[in-house]
Order: sequence, then structure tokens, then C-alpha cells
Amino acid sequence: MPGALKGVMQFYEGSELEIQWTNQHGCGLNPRLHCNMVLQYMCEDSAPGLRDGTTTSTIVQDPTAANYMTYGQHEPFSWYQQCSTRKRNKRLFTADRNLNGDTAIFTRQNNNGQRFGFECPEERDYYPYWLPTPWRDIYTCTDEPKRCKYYQATSQNGNDRGSCSDPQFITRFDCEQNSATWSYSGNFNVPAPDCGVCPTTRNNHLGQADGTTQSPSYTWTVPEGVHPDGTKCVLRLRYNISTMDYDGWGTDSFYNAANSKVKGNPTVDFVGMGNNVSGPLTLNINTAQFGRTFEDRSHVFIVRKQPAELKRNFIGTSRIINLNVRGRRGNIVDVYPSVEYDFVPNTINAKRGDYLHIQWTGSDANQNGNAGNGRDGTDRSNLVVASSQGVNYPINFNPDGDTPPDHFTDNRNMIAKLAYLDQTNCTTTTDANNPQNCARINSASGYFNAGLVRVDNKGTFNLLSTRNSAFSNRERKWDRSKCCCACTFLGHFELAYAIPQQRKQPSTSPKTWTASAPQLASPLAEPPSSAPPASRPCDSCATGEAIQPAKQARSSGPCT
Repeated sequence: MPGALKGVMQFYEGSELEIQWTNQHGCGLNPRLHCNMVLQYMCEDSAPGLRDGTTTSTIVQDPTAANYMTYGQHEPFSWYQQCSTRKRNKRLFTADRNLNGDTAIFTRQNNNGQRFGFECPEERDYYPYWLPTPWRDIYTCTDEPKRCKYYQATSQNGNDRGSCSDPQFITRFDCEQNSATWSYSGNFNVPAPDCGVCPTTRNNHLGQADGTTQSPSYTWTVPEGVHPDGTKCVLRLRYNISTMDYDGWGTDSFYNAANSKVKGNPTVDFVGMGNNVSGPLTLNINTAQFGRTFEDRSHVFIVRKQPAELKRNFIGTSRIINLNVRGRRGNIVDVYPSVEYDFVPNTINAKRGDYLHIQWTGSDANQNGNAGNGRDGTDRSNLVVASSQGVNYPINFNPDGDTPPDHFTDNRNMIAKLAYLDQTNCTTTTDANNPQNCARINSASGYFNAGLVRVDNKGTFNLLSTRNSAFSNRERKWDRSKCCCACTFLGHFELAYAIPQQRKQPSTSPKTWTASAPQLASPLAEPPSSAPPASRPCDSCATGEAIQPAKQARSSGPCT
């Protein structure tokens, strides 16, 4: 969520948010390594002062500094203070590394105690952590699913954590033996994290998973009834890889120093056929990274309560599905290791009566000269509908003398808004860098929030961005598999919207389309009528005919 001060992403509780990632060194059922990934989030209740910053410099340790609020902050200063004074866990395997201190900021990966924000290096490197943490667990995956019960049972989501009043002690015994008080801080009182086998990815490859055309991902349902409206939160993804040269679960401090099972850059005749015959050979081993945790974090986002009018208008079990944008301006070389623009999710199956929360943010500070369209250095997006994934011209929704085709929404104002983004102060020009060139979407804000848009029609809808889709250079379309009569979804991105119903003849009455007057901004972007959308025929489904998806998409389960 690269906001770059252009807007803060907002997600409704109960909504579905697809989180995608790439991992360079492989994971899942990959025989070359052990791995696990942990997706977590943290909010203001456990991290007061949570915010994005206006500088990329590391936050200073003096909260009274005049420029203190210009720095981004995730964990609070008090968290780092405790970490920097608490004894590190002396039972951990540190191989042949010399740690330059005895507190929890010194780890095998961080032997010099380098500081990154106010995180605690020991807590970052080891999961599950043995002391209270400000992070709630969402999802963990592993190459060894037998570990799942352990991860779920020990998660602070439902398992109490204790700590000492004197932060230098990490066990209850040491705490009380030194006349300090051990107390339990409770748990987050939320369900245990989901757990399963990680998506399988290749080593040295930032690409798709499990032999599909899809990125590794997890769809998170934003918790309901946990956070007040407007709560600020942040996501973190931790990625651990471990070698199979030793048992990471059974190797502890007994194997440190001279006893270490692995040594840094060993030079030996490993093949054993004689000096200068088969060796010596040097192995490239950095014991700080022979078993390693990586980490990535999001910008701050806001959790919102569902609008009351939304719940009143829900049809059965309506869903809220977040539709966002990933990537940044540039070609595949410019943006590496990020990606070019795409919609997330890229395929959605939704029912009529479900809602899409359409929202994206971008930056005006991309590297000048990066490939792209519209004003240099800027990210912008819009949505129009095309007749299929293979075409690049949008559908006309106001044809002369003809009945307009179906859009996924019946709200004519919203159709125009998604295409033109309510731009004003426009001028006619061929200058792609002119800020008033609205044809290039230059006058739009970097942040766009369409609100909740109801799915009114069934079918497959292929959507694209006119700003960013450039055939032979880069494509910006939604790929949607369709599930007629049961599910719906958005496509170039496809949307296949439908509801099971009995076969009936199509209506012979012409459909009347009217453009309603502009309305005040609302989180609900619906047609003027609050009545449920009328049922429409879906002949191919009613006869049981199968409709093949336009492109192979990752399965999200049967459409029911």
C-alpha cells in the first residue's frame, strides 16, 4: 500500500482483503529448504503512536526531538527500550557468531545490535516469541504442516504471555529469584491464526506459486467487533528459511561456538580424494544467514465499521470484497523487485448483491523517466469495461438508439466516476505531462476511494485501466473466470455475477436507463433505489451448460 502521502487505505471490518507477496528463496513443498511465513497485524491499541512518516531516515530515540513526528513509527519506543535492556535468550543457537552484547537486540542475524525503527530484533527473528508482543497473528504457513497445531496453540491470539517487572529477565524463575514480579498480560482474545502448507515457489525467482499464473497470496477477512471505527493498523509478513544441514528445531546453544554444526566459509577437501586433487573447496556459508528471517511491512491503513445502511441492504450473505491496485510506475526492469501495475484480486467470483470496495493509492514520486503513461513520475488508475480480455477498446454505455449493455453496477454515476474519476479543471491537449490533461487521468488524485459499489448484474465483466494498459508494452486488465448463475465477478479482471434461478424467457420489455442526479459522497455507491436488484435469466446455467473460463485462474473454491 504505497501511499506516499496521497491517501490512507481504508478497509471495512468483515471485508475480504487479498494480500500478495513474492519470496525470492523458495517456500512450500520445495525440497531445497525448510520455510515458514507469518502474516501479522498491529494496531494502535498495542502500538500507541502508530503512523507513517515523511522521511525515510530511522526514527530517533528522543521523543522530545522537534522533528520527532516526521518519522514513521510502528512499535512504540517503550517496546524497543524493553528489548534493549532485557537479557537475550541464551539458549538460542548462534553458530560460530560473536554477539556484541547480551540483550535482545543482539541475535545471530543482528550480532552488532543494529536498530531498525523500534522493532525488537529477537522478536522479529524468532516465532512464536516467548514474551508479550504487540502483533496479532493472521496466518502462518510452513513446509511441515505438523507444526500447525503448535503455532496455533502458542499464538498470543489466545495464549497468555507473561513478563517480568525487571525487563532484563525472560523467565518467571529468574524474575522471582531476583525479587521482581512476574505478571501475565493476557491475550488478544481472537481466534488462532489460520495455518497450512505455504504456496510452493522456486528458489531465486520472484514469480508465481504452485505452478499457476497467480502470485502467492492469502485472503484476510478483516476482523469484526475487535477495533473501534478509524483504528490505525499495519501489516507485517515474516519469511523464514532454514537449511537442512542441521535440525533447526533441535539445535540449541549447546552447538554454539566450537560445537557449531556449521562454520563460516569452511575450506576443506570435502570430496576426500586428496589435497590439490579434489580439494580443498570453500563453501559459501554465512552463518548469520544459514537460517534467516526476512520481513516486509505495509504503510498504515484504517479499519472502518460497516455502514449501518449497508447491513440493511444486504441480500442474504452479501460480502464486501476489496478491489485494489498493486505495483508502481515503470516497466518490469524499472520496478524490480516490485511489479508493474495490476488489480488485486485479479479474479473475483461474487454474487449479485455483494459489494466491491474499489480503492487504490499511488505516488507522485516515482523515478522520473520510468516507463509509463500520463504525467511522468505519477501513479494513476481508472476502470472501464471491455467486451473481452482480448480487446483494448472500452464498451460504450450510452449508445445512440440502442439499449445500453450491462455493467456490473446499475449506478450510471458510478460508471462515469470509475472511468473519469470526477476530474475537473481539464483542458484539451496532447501533452501527456500536462496536469490538466484529464484524458490521461492527470488531474485525478493519487488516492481514489469509490466506496462500496453493489454488484447488480450477472455475467462476466472484463475491466481495464485506459491509463495503464498499453498493448505490447504493459497490460492492465482484470482476468476473471466466470461462474454463471452461481457466482459473479470482475474481470480484465472478469466479473461473473449471477444467482441460481429457474429457467425463464428473457423479458421482451426494453430496459430503461436513466442517469440520476449527482448525490452526496457516501460509503455506499448504490443505484438510487434501495430495493434488491431484480432477478435476470441465465439460460446457459439453467440448462446446465458449462462455460469455460477465459484464462486459467487460481481456484477460490466452487461457486455455490
